[in-house]
Amino acid sequence: WIIGDWDGDLRWGSCQEPNSNRSRSLSCRGSDGELYPVGRCAGSCRDSVDGWTDVYGNTCADYAALAFCSSAGGTGQAWRTTWGAGLSAFAGSSGSADEVCCLCGGGTRIDPLTTEPC
Repeated sequence: WIIGDWDGDLRWGSCQEPNSNRSRSLSCRGSDGELYPVGRCAGSCRDSVDGWTDVYGNTCADYAALAFCSSAGGTGQAWRTTWGAGLSAFAGSSGSADEVCCLCGGGTRIDPLTTEPC
C-alpha cells in the first residue's frame, strides 16, 4: 500500500467545516514496483477467532501447512473427499477454516482507511 497524507487536520483542509470527513489517497504497488488498481492489493488479515481449532484440534497454521485448505478458500490439495464435501465437515464451534483462517481465505480483512470523521 502507498497511503497518502490526510487532506485535513482539526483546523485546516477538509476539517474546517463542522461534522465533515477528511480523506487520503490510496495506491497499490506490487512487489515488482508496478502500480496496480487498489482492488488488487490485499489488506492485512486477522483470523476471526484467536486460537481457533477444528474438532480434531488442528489450527489455522496446520490447515495451511498440511494443504487441507486453499489460500483462496475451500479445500486444498491434501483434502480427501472421503472426509466430506468441504472444510465445514471438521468445523470447530466457531466455524470452518475457510471462514475463520486468513491462510485459508477466511478471516477478517483490514484495509487502510481512506476517509474518517474529523
